[in-house]
Parts: sequence; structure tokens; C-alpha cells
Amino acid sequence: MPESREFFDAHAHMSFALDVASFASWFTERFAGAFSTTVSPADYRFAQQTLVSFPKIKVGVGAHPWWVAQGKISDEDKALLPGLVANACYIGEVGLDFGKNGLAKSVFATDEQTKQAQIEVLRTIFAAAKKSPAPSVVEGIEGAKEAGEAKGGRVFSFHAVRGADVIMDMLEKYELLEDNTIIFHWFSGSSAQLKRARNLGCFFSVNAFMLQTKRGREYAKAIPLDRLLIETDLPEETSIDACEEGSQTCKQATEAAEAHYASMLEEAYREIVTLRGEDALDAITRNVRKIFR
Repeated sequence: MPESREFFDAHAHMSFALDVASFASWFTERFAGAFSTTVSPADYRFAQQTLVSFPKIKVGVGAHPWWVAQGKISDEDKALLPGLVANACYIGEVGLDFGKNGLAKSVFATDEQTKQAQIEVLRTIFAAAKKSPAPSVVEGIEGAKEAGEAKGGRVFSFHAVRGADVIMDMLEKYELLEDNTIIFHWFSGSSAQLKRARNLGCFFSVNAFMLQTKRGREYAKAIPLDRLLIETDLPEETSIDACEEGSQTCKQATEAAEAHYASMLEEAYREIVTLRGEDALDAITRNVRKIFR
């Protein structure tokens, strides 16, 4: 196993940490970098401002389907989405969730209305991405320039629960597959959907939770090495109200979250070596340098 300094998290939620700047500082001292996805335009603006001094952490414009369903994304924020997408290289977490969690606590009257609300937000994002070329990137992950293979376009991280085919249909309709990097995070679709995504050139980020299941391990073995990434989907969502800032309780909670995060990222890398061999590590590093410039 390589040192943890080489580990990259392809789907994180840094803005969920109790103290985001402190967590980011701890993280960047230990790991190679991360794609920190967000759940709403408001969350994106907060993360972008808070993480601006950490270039190894790439922040994505997000509109999580759960937040859409639960009415946590305001009409004002929805109106801002096209402009945010036009000026961003990284988009995530976005997608569709037509499962129990995606339809639960919905503010809409029916499941069909909830699904259509999620689709409409995704349509807005795709239309903006198709209309505007991705902005150029100045700073990148260490080694990407030397690799000479950084991919252009935008990087998308998708949440897809019982909605993978709809997402892929929309990606084809908006012609976003060729010039962008499409990542399915914690893929849970059918084997036929996995094959379709693979044939479309999509990437897949897998985490320790996924690799604890039989189907997750089988999927991880079926993903081509040149399309494989590692993620955590962490830290878990927390609130600063959960502890008094600066208190011993807050410090202990922060340290526990850091330890849990590190163990889950390292476990995912270890499990991939067990499943795919040492060659997987070099392949993942190449993928990171290609995508996260």
C-alpha cells in the first residue's frame, strides 16, 4: 500500500464538517486531495468561500436530489444554478433519487411530482453546461501537468438511485458525454445499467460502505481500472449547534470525525487492493491526475 498522502477522495462533503477550515487543513496535510461535492447552491457558495485557500480540494456546484425533494433549495438558488454551472469546472452532487430516501419527506404532493422536480433541476444544470464551455483551470492536483493528459470539460459526480437510466438518457440528449467527465458515485443500479454506463465511458467512485456488500464488491471488480476512483461520501452531515465551538466536547467530536474519515478512506484503498491487486493503485492515481487538473 502507498502512503496515505497519495490518497484522493473523489466524492467528499467537506462542508459538512463541524469546523470546515480546520478539517480541510487536517485533510490536506495527510491526503492528496478531494472532490468536495455540495448539496445546494447555498452550500456551494459557503464551501467555495471557506475552502478557497485549499487548492487541492475541488468544490462542486451541487443540487442533491434529497434537498430538491425536501424543498431545501430555494427558488432563488434554483435561479442562480445556470450562472453557477457556467462558471464552474466541477458539478456535484447532482442527480436523481427515485428510491425511498429520495421520495421521503418530500414537499410535493405525489411521488411523480417529486421525480419531475428532481428532473427539472437536473435539466437546468445540463442546459447550462451544454450552453457554456467549462472555464479554464489554473491550479491542479500535483502531477497532473507532468502527466500531460489532463481532461477538459467539466467533472460531474452523480447520485443515482433508481434513476441511472434517466440520467444517462439526459446526458445523451444534452450531448454531455464526449467532452466531460461523468462519475457515478456509489453506484447502486442494475448490472445492465453498470454495463451501459461503462460503455458510455463513465467513471465510478467506490467507498468502504459499498465494498462491504457482495454486490458492491462485484461491481468494483467489473469496473475497468482506467475508470475507477475512490471516495468516502464523508464527513457526515453535522451542525455546529451540536457542540459549543471551542469546547472540549466539540474538540472530541472533531477528532472522532477525522479518525473515522481517515479509517474509511484507507479502508476503501485497502479493499480495492484486495479485490483488484496493486495495479489498481497506479491506475487510480493516473485517473485522478487525468480528471482533477
